[in-house]
Amino acid sequence: MGAIVLTLLLGLSAGVGEAAAQDGGDLGQVTYDRWCAGCHGVDGTGNGPAEGYMLPRPRDFSQALYQLRSTASGGLPTDADLLAVIDNGMPGTTMPGWEAILSGDEKDALVG
Repeated sequence: MGAIVLTLLLGLSAGVGEAAAQDGGDLGQVTYDRWCAGCHGVDGTGNGPAEGYMLPRPRDFSQALYQLRSTASGGLPTDADLLAVIDNGMPGTTMPGWEAILSGDEKDALVG
């Protein structure tokens, strides 16, 4: 079921991000709204429309707790840590890797 939801979200959002940013939108926000909010929610609390179909639930960014990082326990991840998760996804979850989908500028805007 999760794969169906993910496929639907990807299909519905195709062709929007960079074009919208070129029209004056913030690339990071446009990219997040397009590719991330469906799972992580518009406010980053993990309450997007697809979250009910996912186990484990999507990460709640407002808690500032991250599983994969090169920093000390309890520390925030580096930009490189975040980019690695964006590129490769999160093992054991429905979070896919976005390396082939997002441009370098889009990924940098999400992290920046």
